[in-house]
Amino acid sequence: MTPTHRLKRQERENRYLKRAGMAALAVLVAAVLIGQARRPRATPITNPTERLEFQGFSILPPRGERWFIVEPQTAPVPPWKWAVVFFKVVAKIHSIHAWVMTTDLRYVADVTSKSRTELLQDLASAGLEYENPRFKPIDVKTSLDECLGYDCVRYKQVVEVHSPRDFSGSVLIMIREGFIVPLPHSPTSYIWFEYSQRFPRGQKPFPIEAELEPFLTSLAFTPPR
Repeated sequence: MTPTHRLKRQERENRYLKRAGMAALAVLVAAVLIGQARRPRATPITNPTERLEFQGFSILPPRGERWFIVEPQTAPVPPWKWAVVFFKVVAKIHSIHAWVMTTDLRYVADVTSKSRTELLQDLASAGLEYENPRFKPIDVKTSLDECLGYDCVRYKQVVEVHSPRDFSGSVLIMIREGFIVPLPHSPTSYIWFEYSQRFPRGQKPFPIEAELEPFLTSLAFTPPR
């Protein structure tokens, strides 16, 4: 393969990964504003010790009062798929989300030419960008780490949200934290954990760590079906 062909192949791959990350982000933004255009279908979490089973893994929900499993308001664009979305209202203009998405990049041309570390960094970088000018990042930190015994990328981002559709004229702060981890039994599959909360600028975030710890540390992989 000539250098020109390799360059073009790499450019196609990078564009695909960027679209994949932006698609996930577009869905995330819709999830952060979930229930504002119409009330989502919500199921209260009555047994936080019951594991939720998905293809290749299981998790526990957050623990605490007023947590719900909600129906996503928008469908993610492939290759991302929703696994589950959790939602909690702290106050009228203060809400918290926790969610899990999955992706399989097996059909991306030449994506396996990249190492998992490179793919983790690419996916996180793409998913933390914004096309909507109302979202203005203030701070972002990403780092390669170990999550539950597996290589992963962690991130934390603080964003100003100007004039969201449900509170026109307001400026909210959105804090996003999460990690992306590969499935050990699939070289091209990844799980994306995130929790976020939004609240009026000038106020403080809700201390949510204790309620989210069971969710964030509960990931267990299961044999492929």
